[in-house]
Amino acid sequence: MNPAELRRTRAVVVVYRGRVIAERFAPGISARTPLPGWSMTKSVTGALVGVLVKEGKLALDRSALLPAWRDAGDPRARITLDQLLRMTSGLQFNEDYDDPWRSCCLRSPAGLNSPRSSRWSRRPARAGNIPAVGPRFSRR
Repeated sequence: MNPAELRRTRAVVVVYRGRVIAERFAPGISARTPLPGWSMTKSVTGALVGVLVKEGKLALDRSALLPAWRDAGDPRARITLDQLLRMTSGLQFNEDYDDPWRSCCLRSPAGLNSPRSSRWSRRPARAGNIPAVGPRFSRR
């Protein structure tokens, strides 16, 4: 096999009727290893958020989503879940595919690239931030 053609898949999990029926992991990866899902995360997250909104367990207009965003003067405190889903939050993002966790704006200092809702930006980690928000609001 030509190494240049490798896809570098790190994990595959097959779920059938709510149960894991198969899983395989690359060397050094386990079921407990956090992995970025990039665009897959956006699709799954959007579906899960939709279910929680329909059940009344999550509100799209909610802001101050994370404890780290609630500090006085932090511009992220005004970002809503709807803005994260639509990728109009204005969050800064460093597209670093060698270290995807460094790219994630949840771990970055407060700061916005542009005013909220003024510019759409297709950045994987922005929608990828939503899974960190969801569990905090699904337990009202």
